[in-house]
Amino acid sequence: MKKLTILTVLLLVTLVAWSQSTLSSMGIDPSALGSLDLNSLLGQVDMSNASVNLQGPVDLYITGVKFKGKTYAAILKYDGMGNFTVVIPSAKEMETAKYDSLDVSNVDVVLPKTLGGVITLKGIVVDGYVVSADVALDTTKVASGNVVFSAVAPVTVTAMADTHPQALQAAAMAAKEKNAQLKDYIEKVAALQKKLDASEAALAEAQKNAVPVDEGSAAAELLALRKKYADGEKMYYELTDKYDSGYVQYMEMQEKYAAGEKIYNEMKAKYDAGVIEYNSMKAKLAAAEAKLGGAMPMVSMEGASTLFVDLTSLQKFGTWTETKTGIDMTDAGAAYAKIAAQMTQAKKEIFYNFTVDANSTLGWIGAGAHILASNVGSVSRYAFGKSYLVWLTKDLRTQTDATFIQLYESISDGRMVQLASKAIDGDINSANDVSVYVNKDTDMIVISVNGEEMISYKSAKDLPDGQIAALRAAGGPVSFSGLSVKAK
Repeated sequence: MKKLTILTVLLLVTLVAWSQSTLSSMGIDPSALGSLDLNSLLGQVDMSNASVNLQGPVDLYITGVKFKGKTYAAILKYDGMGNFTVVIPSAKEMETAKYDSLDVSNVDVVLPKTLGGVITLKGIVVDGYVVSADVALDTTKVASGNVVFSAVAPVTVTAMADTHPQALQAAAMAAKEKNAQLKDYIEKVAALQKKLDASEAALAEAQKNAVPVDEGSAAAELLALRKKYADGEKMYYELTDKYDSGYVQYMEMQEKYAAGEKIYNEMKAKYDAGVIEYNSMKAKLAAAEAKLGGAMPMVSMEGASTLFVDLTSLQKFGTWTETKTGIDMTDAGAAYAKIAAQMTQAKKEIFYNFTVDANSTLGWIGAGAHILASNVGSVSRYAFGKSYLVWLTKDLRTQTDATFIQLYESISDGRMVQLASKAIDGDINSANDVSVYVNKDTDMIVISVNGEEMISYKSAKDLPDGQIAALRAAGGPVSFSGLSVKAK
């Protein structure tokens, strides 16, 4: 509606200018008609059936079109012959043509009294500012049927408040009140300063003449305040010193704490490693105890007696020498060295124990004992009649450095078969304690090395009553000690 009003105003201005031009051409002086009242003219205009059409070339500036979050502008050019062209405005056109708000509801138009005079437009509000402009009719264009106006002076812009006396009056009243308050504050400050100056002067005079200050006077109050300030300042510096000292102690404690934390972490790491090792050993012990359930740990040797060995029946193959602790085999070239003796093994439970330490330089090292033996023909053969061989061995020829505990069954003097084999943690080149438990009621043979059960073998047939036992070695030197055989 505002834009239509502007078009109407311009139309009326043009009409007035045209009428003045026409009156002049008719020989009538427009000044004789007096000043034209545009508001009166607008009151006589009926816009109910009015329409606005484009006549002749015109440029329409369009802005504020938003698409996908961005604002666009364009110029719609009409050539007056039914053709429209859309072009992108230049930066200057966009800058000069764009405004946020336009208000022409209170525009006043002052027309000139003579043709060619100045027309004044007042009260146009653009972006909050009141714009006034003077334009003049270009008389050179009237004859051709065109009415052209041009600015005769720079556009005058005044603040919006200039056209609102009530707002100016309210602002003036507010400023007057603020000025009154400010004046009151200034007077109060001046009075306090005057009182302070008097107190300072009285104090200086009292100090100069050594006259006691009256209690309750301004000078006395000032002295008290100064003393409190001095005491507070002293306390502040004392607290600052304490803070600095405390901060130094805090940093020292931080360093000690860091050192202590380092030691603690080191000790904790050792403790954690110890716990891991302890749990590992505990697990191994539990596993060993579980494996030995019903075997060696459950067997009591109470009531067992040492079996008699008939030393007059000894048979030897290889070089065997008796020592204070046992017997040694020193023949390095003997692969099937044995020393055998008569020993009845008819009891239901039999316990065999011996310690062996082999230091042979041969590629194949071994040491052990034949138990429950019978039907032996010769001690120089590979096997040993009908018997069981408990064998501790290491064979470097197989490219392994591991030591194994094994159980063999001898079928005859020339044939043996392996029943079980398991690697031990120790090495045959150091002392190893070997224990063998035989239970003929369960047909079980249980072998332990260094206290750990390694083999638990259950025979598919009845275990025999043996009449002979023998020690055996592959290469020397091999030492046997702690020899013991008990039964019950």
